[in-house]
Amino acid sequence: METYVGVDVSKNDLDIYHDGTRKSSKISNTLPAIRHWLKEMDCEKKNIKLIICEATGGYESPVVEELKKAKFPVHVVHANKVRYFAKTTGALAKTDKIDSRLLAHYARLFQSQPDEQEIPPETQALQFFVKRRQQLIKQKVEESNRLDKTLPVWVKESIEAHITWMEEQIKALEKKLQSHVENYETLNKETALLTSVPGIGLLTACTLLSGIPELGALSSKSLSALIGVAPFNKDSGRISKKRSIQAGRASVRVALYMATVASLIHNPYVKKFYHKLKAKGKPSKVALVACMRKLLTLLNSVIKRKTPWVEEF
Repeated sequence: METYVGVDVSKNDLDIYHDGTRKSSKISNTLPAIRHWLKEMDCEKKNIKLIICEATGGYESPVVEELKKAKFPVHVVHANKVRYFAKTTGALAKTDKIDSRLLAHYARLFQSQPDEQEIPPETQALQFFVKRRQQLIKQKVEESNRLDKTLPVWVKESIEAHITWMEEQIKALEKKLQSHVENYETLNKETALLTSVPGIGLLTACTLLSGIPELGALSSKSLSALIGVAPFNKDSGRISKKRSIQAGRASVRVALYMATVASLIHNPYVKKFYHKLKAKGKPSKVALVACMRKLLTLLNSVIKRKTPWVEEF
């Protein structure tokens, strides 16, 4: 009998529900406890269709990584999807035990598919480099915005000193990131392929490789939906609203947007496509998002065929 397992993740504990046996259990969110649980689960592996948990900002990482290492089918779902699903079922109460049951029910009903199996260690490390750089940049912007206000001199000096420190940290981190890429043949080749496309720099390439490991494995349409640059219809009866983009991986979308803006200057292919859309009367934002999809298609093609970008193509 196929079994779906829901795992509700918190900082200290994991609440687990098997919908096949309808049994609930609770273990601590630590590597020894997770590995012990997986040993007990090994005999049931052939019956387990999927193990599903919510994205919790990092607390799910240990259990997800161990599940992938043990070759269990695992899927990390966005928390909002499960919460909306809970509302449709009329489940107003919210506890860890109830949430684990809802996750298993959600996976069975929607036939959720397993995520890509274990991500290589070098790509995982790249994700940490990119994420930490984004955090520092965000904090730097927040501190810079505080300088606009009327503040005592000593407060301004404190903010300026903090900004200087963060700038040094960002530069040091970028050097480490570059060294990390150069130390791994696969990452080095992939970044070289991506940066062969005009408008794509090393940092953008690293953001794309860490944010969408599926690059080169999925179709361009699937990637567009994954990142959140695919337009969706909003039609009902005789009403037909403008299509709009939504959801997706925000950090990757921001990097792709900035790369597209640069491509309008440096990439003749994207530039020509943009002006063609403008000549047809398309609004600037619509044309720019279309160029983001076009650039994503180029990048996906380059990684898929494993050859650098050629302008004649």
